[in-house]
Amino acid sequence: MPKPAATRFHRIFIKPLCQPKKTQIKSAPGLVCLLGLLLTINPVRANIPGGGTGAGPDVTLTDSGSMVTIANATVSIVCTKSSSQIPTINYTYNNGGGTQTINLLSGNPNVGKLYWELGGFGGGSFAYTLVSDPAGNGGNYAEISLLSTSSTNGTMEVHFSMLRGSPGLYVTAIWSHRSQDGAIGMGETRDNIYAGSIFNWMSVDAARNRLMEVSGGSPIAVQGAPKEVTQWTTGIYQGQYEDKYCYSVNPCFEPGPLAKPPAAVAWT
Repeated sequence: MPKPAATRFHRIFIKPLCQPKKTQIKSAPGLVCLLGLLLTINPVRANIPGGGTGAGPDVTLTDSGSMVTIANATVSIVCTKSSSQIPTINYTYNNGGGTQTINLLSGNPNVGKLYWELGGFGGGSFAYTLVSDPAGNGGNYAEISLLSTSSTNGTMEVHFSMLRGSPGLYVTAIWSHRSQDGAIGMGETRDNIYAGSIFNWMSVDAARNRLMEVSGGSPIAVQGAPKEVTQWTTGIYQGQYEDKYCYSVNPCFEPGPLAKPPAAVAWT
């Protein structure tokens, strides 16, 4: 399978914060909402814990040295401190067949995880700080910070947090350029998720609404094309071409999978 498009459960809005001698680019806290598996009658407002009730078991935080686990009985995440990556997102739900818990990142051929692209900021590794311990606030809230710093290449800081009764986790990222830092351009600065194989349907618009090949298919590279362009040699789309960037860019996409190389497309 080709390297999949990283799936995001939330959007990050970036805005500059004007401060003397220091620039920060901070993403607004985005709720990674995991409601897709949960059947509900009442509307659920993602940014209010528990869909507006705030009820449920205590939030817990368990520090095991190199890893930290945050949970609230609906969602449980495991974070690797040194990389700020999340290799496990467990979700507990009941669709009428009894309570089940699944790892939403399981089954990805590239190893499921939430990971970061720092854009040249920081030093690569992260230092962990406990911001809010649920043991000290009645089990209502947990927050951790992971900071990647450097001498002259700025800093990059990640916050993960969780509320009582919330169906997901909150993620905030901060890129900072300090007075001692040199000139630096913004490279790819984002979080990505290699989602698990349970996510097998793409729905963008009428042209991009289809079952995805999450397992069983084999691709080959297309000579002269960017590495993201491949041709399926086996599987449900055997013989067809695929470019993950066409999932979100209109000019290069025809209805359905590409049946022939998009010769009229300028590959950039």
